[in-house]
Amino acid sequence: KLLTLLISYRNELKAKNVQKTIGESNVSLLVSTFTLLRFYRDEIDCLNSKTIMLRYVDKLTSLQVALGNFNEAAFTLMLHAEQLSWSNVNEAHRKEIICETIINYFDRGQCWEEGVKICAQLQKIYQQNFKYSKLSQILKRNAELLDKIISQHRPESEYFRVSFYGQRFPSFLRNSTF
Repeated sequence: KLLTLLISYRNELKAKNVQKTIGESNVSLLVSTFTLLRFYRDEIDCLNSKTIMLRYVDKLTSLQVALGNFNEAAFTLMLHAEQLSWSNVNEAHRKEIICETIINYFDRGQCWEEGVKICAQLQKIYQQNFKYSKLSQILKRNAELLDKIISQHRPESEYFRVSFYGQRFPSFLRNSTF
C-alpha cells in the first residue's frame, strides 16, 4: 500500500509541475499528500515514521496555504505541534513558534475560537515558566481574537461528507471518506 501511495504522490507532483497552476492538480496533490501523511501516522510504527510524517505535514501545510485554506493549514500544523514536547528546550522553542503560526492561520481563516484555545495553551506554559512579557503578548492576542468573535460577522459554515467508491477514482482516493 505504501508503494502505491508513493507512486500516486509522485504522479501528482509530475502533473503539478506540468500544469504550474493552482487548480484541480493542486487539489489532487493535496489529497494524495494527506493520504500519504495519514498512512505514515496511522500504519507505520518506527522511529523514522515521525520524521517522514513531519515532512509531509510541512508539505501539506504549504499546499493548504497556497490554496488559501488557512484553517486547514492550522489544523495540519497542529499535528506537528503535537509531536513536540514542552520539556525539551529546543522542541519547546519550535513548538512555541508553530503555535504562533497556528494562531495567525486561524485568525486569517476566521476560526478565532480555535485560536483562543491555542492562546490558552501558551498562557499556561508562559505562566508556569514565568515568561511574563510573552504572557502579556499572548493575552493581548487572545483579547484581539475574542473581540473579533464578538464584533465581526461570519457566514455560517457548511460541511460536506464526500466519499469516493469504485474503480474510477485514483488508488489513493478509492474507498475514502472526507
